Amino acid sequence: MEGYLSKNKIDYVLFHLGSVIELTDEIISHLIFQKNDEADTGFGIHMPLSREPLNITQIIVIENIPVFFPISRQGRFYRIENGQVYFNHDILKSSFYLLSGYQEVASKERDEHGRFPYSCSIQKRLNVAHKPIVNYYFEKLAEGIEQFCRLNGISFARKHLFQKWGLMLTHDIDQLSTYNIYELIFRLKIFLGLVPSKRNFSQRRKVFFCHLAGMLSFFNRKNLHWNFGALRRIEKQFGMHSVFYFLPKVRKDQHSFYRIDDPRIRELFEELIQDGCEVGV
Repeated sequence: MEGYLSKNKIDYVLFHLGSVIELTDEIISHLIFQKNDEADTGFGIHMPLSREPLNITQIIVIENIPVFFPISRQGRFYRIENGQVYFNHDILKSSFYLLSGYQEVASKERDEHGRFPYSCSIQKRLNVAHKPIVNYYFEKLAEGIEQFCRLNGISFARKHLFQKWGLMLTHDIDQLSTYNIYELIFRLKIFLGLVPSKRNFSQRRKVFFCHLAGMLSFFNRKNLHWNFGALRRIEKQFGMHSVFYFLPKVRKDQHSFYRIDDPRIRELFEELIQDGCEVGV
């Protein structure tokens, strides 16, 4: 990730920072984005920009938080001088690197499913997967901005998504039909050992023939995967609205057996949205 952040990328980070604090026009007018070769001008909140690519050997740690794009060897996130706030490192670029999932795009490493593997991630290399790094960055940005506002009589307010705590409930909808020819073939492949499985031969045989028996039971066959009504009844008991993520069939190797233009899917989308839920594809 070489070069300075563009205006669009800076705006992308500020958009997400805006979920933590009120980024008013007055505060934004005092943000000074300063490149390495530019003179230190203006009065406000100075945010240095790095043009250097990510170099894991140059990463520094401040308050147990790694800074991916340091400007110097300063051991503080920011300093205050003459009523101004000076950030010592490019926190915006560090935030963008993680927020955007840049490493997943830049790397050519992929697992057997075509996904970027955790084993190649910066989080694994630094052993920080358990830390919400961007949240820590945003807290330091918020602290510095708050200090500037307090010193200069500017209104400052934090945002709270939830007053105490919150649960974001989601459902991944990979299948909509318990019994169909595609599922039967897939289970047959597992039974024959053509698809990897942790079950032994006896278990695989039992699973396959139980599924086959269920598929042949035309009169009392139940579609266990079409359970949206039951899910919503449980959620309503707790006053909850969830997000449903659908995975329609778009590739031959994708374990999904429905299409987005199916009329019943369209009808289901409308019902969920009218019920106050969100739908993602």
